[in-house]
Amino acid sequence: MLADRDTVRTTGLKDETWLRLVDVETALSVRSWGAAEPVVLEVRDGVLPENQGCYRIGGDGVTRVDTEPHLGLDVADLGALYLGDVRPSTLAATGRVVVHDPAALALADRLFATDVVPWSGTGF
Repeated sequence: MLADRDTVRTTGLKDETWLRLVDVETALSVRSWGAAEPVVLEVRDGVLPENQGCYRIGGDGVTRVDTEPHLGLDVADLGALYLGDVRPSTLAATGRVVVHDPAALALADRLFATDVVPWSGTGF
């Protein structure tokens, strides 16, 4: 611990942890979710087509569904959301999440929220 944290300054930021979900349905099923109404998320995956589809995500779990999505994104962006370090609304503001239902964005923020920010400490 630092005796005086005001003496420390950030001189740079770089990526440490990257995540690529290989089995989206299983990964989403084992993750814990925040308290919010369910959201239907459409995942696109150009490498593993079996991951593509719509997933209903809620506090009661995850189910693959055949309904219209509230939000859509690429599997690469889902990796960032999965760890909880970035909010869906942040990715939506940059165009990385397609919003079909604006009300779902705040719900998704609550669902993907975590108490602990991911950190690795190992560069690559």
